[in-house]
Amino acid sequence: MKRQFHQELKQDNALGILNQLAAYFNTEPKEDCNRYEFDLPEHFGNGCAVALDSTYGLEALIIQATPREEWTLRFAGRKIDPISFYSMAFGDMTASSEQFSFRVKPLQSAIHGGFGPTDYQWAFKAGEELLLMVVFIHKDVFFEQMDCGQLSIPDDLLSVVKNMNKVDTNFLFDDIYHLPIINNVKDIMEQSSVGLLNSTFSAGKIYENIYLALNAYKNYEEQENVRLVKREEQLRIIRNAESILVSRLQEPPTIPELARMVGINQQTLKQGFRQLYGETINQYLNEKRLEQAGILMRGGELSLKEVALAVGYSNASYFSRKFKEKYSVVPRKFNSGNKAPEE
Repeated sequence: MKRQFHQELKQDNALGILNQLAAYFNTEPKEDCNRYEFDLPEHFGNGCAVALDSTYGLEALIIQATPREEWTLRFAGRKIDPISFYSMAFGDMTASSEQFSFRVKPLQSAIHGGFGPTDYQWAFKAGEELLLMVVFIHKDVFFEQMDCGQLSIPDDLLSVVKNMNKVDTNFLFDDIYHLPIINNVKDIMEQSSVGLLNSTFSAGKIYENIYLALNAYKNYEEQENVRLVKREEQLRIIRNAESILVSRLQEPPTIPELARMVGINQQTLKQGFRQLYGETINQYLNEKRLEQAGILMRGGELSLKEVALAVGYSNASYFSRKFKEKYSVVPRKFNSGNKAPEE
């Protein structure tokens, strides 16, 4: 059975979490101009925990350790629900509540809108080197202080920022693999300045990481919008190709001709057509020809040969065979509403 190191904490800001951890390990953080830090005990695993208390509702918690056992931090009690920016230089973690979970892997970053009014936990593996920074943005303070801060934020992230969904947004964007973000976390831990230089340096790196993460999300959204526009345009083109086919059942264009007529390459046309209509172009064309042939045969005004020619079959015998495959009756017995004979 695996050993586990489990800690129950109250939901709090970065410094509050740090103080709870320090109390649990029976130690006190050292303060250096808005930087608070303590070393983790030997029995737990080498490392330290750091809280960076910036201004305007912005702060960060950094954990650098190699836990000897599986480590779970469970946060209970509804107190705050900030936007969280996770950056994992080393290690692996799973953040979860009863309703939602996500994982942050090495060199990965993620933006999370919060778990809402539920308890949640962070889980770390045993024996793995861990370097994680979580930047907390308290929406009600941070963005009120930065008049221009909301202007370039995508709409769904902005809805999290403005707290439009008061209960549980569970907004998550975790497709961020940006090395400068990870390097900034390492720089914060490795720089040797103290006092004001320390806090100024760290705050600058934190702000840069927020910008890089938001910019990564913004670029992703813009690319998604471009893809949607292209997709809509492609659908319009495929539907146009289908209309051309249906209007020219007697003399349909070849696939190369059809591709030139609608302005896309043959491969895109064939793939798009099959995705949209569930059949190849030729299968769809034959189906429409036989549907039209059935309508004409029911009318009873045209001969079999005339119907065959009207829907693009030059060989009446071949037409009769394909017609029977679809309707289970030969064309001459499929007119004026007659049904197929019973077997």
